[in-house]
Amino acid sequence: EEVEEGIILAVEKELTGMNGVHSLISSAGEGSGTVSAELDDDADPGEVLQNIRNAVSRITSFPEDAELPRVELSQHGFYVISVAVAAELPVEDLFELSERIRREILLMPGVSEIGIRGRQPPEIKIEITQERLRALDLSLADVARAVRDAARDIPAGRIDTEDGEILLRTEGRRVRAGEFADIPIKVQQDGSRILLGDTASLIDGFSETWQNFEFDGRPGLRLDIYQTENQRPIELAARIRGLVERLNAELPDSVAISVHNDRSKRYAERSQILLKNGAIGLTLVVITLGIFLNPRLAFWVAVSIPVVFIGSFSILPEIDVTLNMISMFAFILTLGIVVDDAIIVGENIHAKRLQGLPTAQAVREGVGEMAVPVLYAVGTNVIAFIPLIFVPGATGQFMRHLPIVASVVFIVSLVEALLILPAHLNEAPSREGGAARRLFAGFRRTRRFHDAIANSLDRLRDGPYRRLLRIALRERYLTVLVFTGLLAIVVAWYESGRIDLTWRPQIPGNRVDAELNMPTDASKNETLAVVRRIEAAGLRAIER
Repeated sequence: EEVEEGIILAVEKELTGMNGVHSLISSAGEGSGTVSAELDDDADPGEVLQNIRNAVSRITSFPEDAELPRVELSQHGFYVISVAVAAELPVEDLFELSERIRREILLMPGVSEIGIRGRQPPEIKIEITQERLRALDLSLADVARAVRDAARDIPAGRIDTEDGEILLRTEGRRVRAGEFADIPIKVQQDGSRILLGDTASLIDGFSETWQNFEFDGRPGLRLDIYQTENQRPIELAARIRGLVERLNAELPDSVAISVHNDRSKRYAERSQILLKNGAIGLTLVVITLGIFLNPRLAFWVAVSIPVVFIGSFSILPEIDVTLNMISMFAFILTLGIVVDDAIIVGENIHAKRLQGLPTAQAVREGVGEMAVPVLYAVGTNVIAFIPLIFVPGATGQFMRHLPIVASVVFIVSLVEALLILPAHLNEAPSREGGAARRLFAGFRRTRRFHDAIANSLDRLRDGPYRRLLRIALRERYLTVLVFTGLLAIVVAWYESGRIDLTWRPQIPGNRVDAELNMPTDASKNETLAVVRRIEAAGLRAIER
């Protein structure tokens, strides 16, 4: 209640109605409070951050013993891989080990940040008795002010030289307890100084925390490694795994270091899916078009898949789109669509050739007839994805790359179908042998099978399909009525509740998490006792 009234409400009063702030979410705990501001979609985060800092600095009603508030911009990111350390070591030794691992990882190329969870933060304790304070006519606030003023770096201006600008600052930051001993806390009338080390006990230690991290039943901690924007996650994860293997070989058996939450595997899986689907798509396109059309046309249409993807890869970096989970999913999604334009144009050129037209004329007329339909087809595909760009909030930012990648792929496929493919088909097939003739020789051995399939397709087109088309055109009102009735049935089926609609479906994962809510007055030992029971139950379930 004291935190809510003295801190939370004061901050909310200053931030309510501020430009760029959409909503506020506050939470108050024992001795601390947090106020999170959600920004408008079109707000400038840097400008709003500065406005919030200015507003918080104007608050004068904070409790006297409250620490200075921290105002920072929350960065949402995903770590690539985690390194878990489990060891029966004193807190000091575990801290030094984590620092060693952290420094070695930071030396690797492509590492931008390392987050450490489960580690007790270092703390310097300054203990001084009330008797000593009264003897010196000082208060704890006086000592704290002296320490705060002496133990910080202060900018001291700059010097402009011929070689550039030199920034000046006084270095007062101290990291060890012994370094605080020479801080003067009082100046006597005779000019002598009373130092902190002469009046207080200075102890290097670690702050107490309610958090308790364990791995395989042993105390430990976890390091989350984040990558830079231009780093490939698979390569970074491989370097981390190599470091873990080396450290396990160097450290004693009482220390176990392992890799956890390797998200580069998901990236690698999607890469493999993309390559696998691409290979399968190429094979199916070549086989299908080779059966119904001719081998040469099937080959050049199949080539359009890698051509479109290579063209898209060259454009995406120029529009600030990286190859991530969402963009790779967009490539997988469009894999079966990129050949549609090439199939339509290529088949029409092939039909013109069968009519006896010269190659150049068949290409011109085939492309000319299909240019507008293909343009409309690609346009409708792009229009279907474009609205995803304007989805507001965090979901829109997360899905932003999907419509952009899909639109780029469709546009490149349009260029390939109307310009590149006709150029390939504009050359008449060689009748004098050579590599091309040997390449398609295997297809000519299946001429009988090809002719039988093609004739069957022609009979289907000229027979049942043509008769059904005549009926649909003659009874056009009946046709519209039938399809309108089918649409009404689908709508009624959905409205009846037989089709479930879930915006965020529950997807099975590969990890089981247990969340425990204990009474507010429960001690740490009581909480750990319940956690041990949950762990034991989980291990029994695994053994079954």
